[in-house]
Amino acid sequence: MSAHHLLAFLTSLGALAASLPAQNVRASQQIDLGQTGPAAGPSISSYLNLSAVAWEDSSTNAIYVSTSDGRGLQWSAPVRVDSSAIGANKFTKTDSCVVLDGSIYVSWRDERNGLDDDLYFTVSHDGGQTWAPDQMIDKGHPVGSSPVRDWRMMPALGQHVYFLVSTDNPVTGNEDLFLTASHDGGVTFAPTAFVPRGFGTGAVDVDQIALIAEGYAVHVAWADSRSAAGYDDIWYQRSLDGGLTWFGNDVQIDSSPVGTGDADYDIGIRSEGDNVVIAWCEDQAFVSRHMLFYRVSTDLGASWGGSDHLLAGDPMGTYDVDNMQVGLLHGTIRVAWEDNRTGQDEVYLAMTQDMGSTWNEMLVSGGSGGSHPVIYGGIGDPVPDVDVILGCNCEGDKCKCECDCRTSAESSYLDNSYPNEAKGWFTRDGVTATGSDLPLSNNSGFDVDYLEMAFNLTYSNTIVAYLADDLGANHLYVGGYRAPTLTPSGPLISGTAIHFEASHFPTLDAGKTFAVLVSGAPGDLLLPTDPRNIGLAQDSIFSQAMNMIPGSLSATIQADGTATTPSFTLPALTSGMSLYLVGVAATSAGDLGQITDLQVHTVQ
Repeated sequence: MSAHHLLAFLTSLGALAASLPAQNVRASQQIDLGQTGPAAGPSISSYLNLSAVAWEDSSTNAIYVSTSDGRGLQWSAPVRVDSSAIGANKFTKTDSCVVLDGSIYVSWRDERNGLDDDLYFTVSHDGGQTWAPDQMIDKGHPVGSSPVRDWRMMPALGQHVYFLVSTDNPVTGNEDLFLTASHDGGVTFAPTAFVPRGFGTGAVDVDQIALIAEGYAVHVAWADSRSAAGYDDIWYQRSLDGGLTWFGNDVQIDSSPVGTGDADYDIGIRSEGDNVVIAWCEDQAFVSRHMLFYRVSTDLGASWGGSDHLLAGDPMGTYDVDNMQVGLLHGTIRVAWEDNRTGQDEVYLAMTQDMGSTWNEMLVSGGSGGSHPVIYGGIGDPVPDVDVILGCNCEGDKCKCECDCRTSAESSYLDNSYPNEAKGWFTRDGVTATGSDLPLSNNSGFDVDYLEMAFNLTYSNTIVAYLADDLGANHLYVGGYRAPTLTPSGPLISGTAIHFEASHFPTLDAGKTFAVLVSGAPGDLLLPTDPRNIGLAQDSIFSQAMNMIPGSLSATIQADGTATTPSFTLPALTSGMSLYLVGVAATSAGDLGQITDLQVHTVQ
């Protein structure tokens, strides 16, 4: 086929593409197929070229996992990963599933030993092909007593796995706080350590808990009312040897005078190298609404900056803040929340690239109402110790590599109009809001709940999991999108002009070449110097398209993330032909930047 005809059948797909939204959101797919009851407690995670989602079948009380690659396009059949034979109650939650460095870690509460539940864990070190026998995690008190009230699981690169567990004290009923660690990928665990200092087990009631770890550095935060009954303060502890030794005294993070501030809801804690950030919501004695605070350390928690109220426009707690999340990636702190400043709950995001000296705040939910935001770099996301390598040019033993160090952010949330929908939001540069109210669920007329999100840094790919009741009960769906978008113009008629457009590429890709890659079939093609699967077959059509780059199928990406290829006149094409297209950003050396989702079109 000639290059002229190649361009013609490429562009003939535009009649269909013209109806696509600004971003090519994937149709959500049900993945709990074959389950006997409603799904519950979804947890999703993605790292490098592996994604996984875990959940509970609330009829059989079994724990299931389904896997995909980093793109999240096709998902495996559900695999049961617990070994309980009695159908005892089990409970998963937001961070029950974490993918890291080819391994999948899964944890859950389990009543197989009695109503005072225990904590169980399993792991797969081969991407979900095989699973270790599930094992009980020491919760600091005897098996089948002292129920688990809350827990956090945090795997870290280097075969570290940490559990922070809050359990009822059998004598006083107060909640204690213990940490246990494995440094061999979850094969063996060290004895539990009681985390708080200055008092013994059962003496003080521990509430909201938070955990983050990188290697042997472990950071823990929680709330307790040791200073004044009924008023929880925020406390912090740190271990730099994997949980063996800790500070001699707990560090109080909030600065509220005794008996004036009461911390509520979840605490957010994230770390990256020497930087640690803690964020929380707190009632003040003079106001009944929740205010949003944060505090930052730049020396691994040894010292902390002053406690700060995040919302500068709300000095007296006029807004009621709920459902806060915090993230930290490449030196950028992100805090998402909902508040009612407009008269209804809306979702907001604030970002700082200077550890809190200056903040940029933006509305995420677009004025249509929103709640329960989730952001990349928040709870349940693995901590990337190294930047993701996108491409390397090697000559002998010398390599020049390019990494994805962008400042863009991804988030998703539920809108507040019943029935709820899952919606998404992203920014190209960490400052400018883009793609607000992007629809991520396609369960029209039915209610969506328990939205969770994973962001795959390798593919810059958002994957969402949620429950929807369109089959009469909650079932588990997975969908997602990539922000960079390829759009053929249209409608396309033989003899008319056509071109391709790029949009929403990140600021990092400005000045690179936008190239349209085309194939006559799907495949698993990996381009030279790049680890990502672009989803195309290397057939004759692909080869001819590559010969037109640079040229007819390419253009320069502008500062606003757009590009437009030259226009061409279309010849006649055979109706019914399927075409597969991907748009990429590339340097002159052939290294790739961002890649769009694969598009499939039928020639009309």
